[in-house]
Amino acid sequence: MHPRPAGASGTLGEGGLTPSEAIAYARAAAEKERLGVDLRRGDVRALPAGVRADVAMCMGNAFGYLEHAGTQEFLAGLAGLVVPGGSPALDCGFVAESLLPGLALEEPPMTPGGVEAVSVDEYDAANGRWLTSFTFRRGAQEHRGTSAQHAYTAAEVVRLGSPRLLLVARRP
Repeated sequence: MHPRPAGASGTLGEGGLTPSEAIAYARAAAEKERLGVDLRRGDVRALPAGVRADVAMCMGNAFGYLEHAGTQEFLAGLAGLVVPGGSPALDCGFVAESLLPGLALEEPPMTPGGVEAVSVDEYDAANGRWLTSFTFRRGAQEHRGTSAQHAYTAAEVVRLGSPRLLLVARRP
């Protein structure tokens, strides 16, 4: 993540919904370049009030967890933070054109901090959702859960949001 495009001309860039480490990295990069960038971490259902920016950005895997109506509200809210002539921006790996060509449903287990993490993925084509079943194990303790993330085509995201929406799709 590099804040230069949003703040290179002294403009205010609004970044949000990213992990704390990414925000710290971006703040340091912006400070080094002497850019005015306001980066925040928050909930997509509660965008900040009273903020106006040249760019409002949602990055990482923060997009796609809401049901369709919630996604529409979020994208409208993101566009509402942007001044005339600015752009809302969405960086998302769960755009169908990026996700589906190299689809892999199983990932190797990971063991961060002594916790074994196993995930099995499934694509629910009828509902356009990526379902991930997680199992976390530490010794005899085990926790299971499932997450659902909606995968939209690039055209759908633009239709749901704003004609000014900049979409950066990448392969995960």
